[in-house]
Amino acid sequence: MAASMELQATPHDLLRRRTQDLEQLATRDALTGVGNRLLFNRELAAELKGHQVIGQPLALLLLDVDHFKRFNDSHGHLAGDVCLRAGVPIASTANRREARRWGEGLWRALPPLPWCWRTAPRAIRSP
Repeated sequence: MAASMELQATPHDLLRRRTQDLEQLATRDALTGVGNRLLFNRELAAELKGHQVIGQPLALLLLDVDHFKRFNDSHGHLAGDVCLRAGVPIASTANRREARRWGEGLWRALPPLPWCWRTAPRAIRSP
């Protein structure tokens, strides 16, 4: 089915799809599926600009796994991978901006306070 759809696609359509595929590969972390540092930089700049335009403060929730290198060295890289994947749901929900990852850190843009103040402590306590 997909092959027949590609036969009907114009060269422009194929190029657009391939470009989208490359964009995904360039901006997504293969382990967790969340955006990487490149996407973080782009989206943080867009968030800051958007919040400046509307005159609202921007709240960021930054999560960092303490002593991750020691954990990774002691328990192995597979256990470290599981640890990183487990952190994604803490920083990400279906109705909020997806978490972004760099090393062992995650971030999430939050709506204006006071929602931020109610959410951050819960995220920190989450298993």
